[in-house]
Amino acid sequence: CNKFPSGQGFGKPLKVLLNFSDKEDIVEIFVHTPNEKLIVVSLDSRGFIVNENEILASTKTGRQVLNVIPGVKAACCTKATGDYVGVIGGRDKSEKMIVFMLKELPTMSKGRGVTLQKISNGKLRDVITFSKEAGIFDYDKKRELISFNKLKKWFGKRSQAGKAVPKELKGKLPRAFMNNFKR
Repeated sequence: CNKFPSGQGFGKPLKVLLNFSDKEDIVEIFVHTPNEKLIVVSLDSRGFIVNENEILASTKTGRQVLNVIPGVKAACCTKATGDYVGVIGGRDKSEKMIVFMLKELPTMSKGRGVTLQKISNGKLRDVITFSKEAGIFDYDKKRELISFNKLKKWFGKRSQAGKAVPKELKGKLPRAFMNNFKR
């Protein structure tokens, strides 16, 4: 970061500063926190947990952690906090959500990962981690969107299809999903 121009700039895109090609996109940018864990997931709903210490790179363009097959892109990267994972995927009106324990995801340093949600048509929309105490929380409005007890309907095992998305999350990405990008 000390190589970036300081002071008032002209809005030069980050992709240009980092010499990214047109085929590469930035999914998420975090400030490194030693020993924190992240969940990385592709659009085909495959992902895993990775330790932040293992993804540090000394090159300007970083390090590739998530391997994807041709035609599939990285979808999101979020902090692995809490004990539960919520996954939303599908196509518009047929979106489904599944909630499972975070410990069902493997910790890997690189790879394709495991299937988080079985999606027959469409693609993964988002991933969130949360605790039993907080439920799914909207950080912008400072209120709980869905309590943990209301989420029991969506509990299942990793790689199941899930059930229709709760109305509180339908068609919008609340600030609860704050670490993920919007498509």
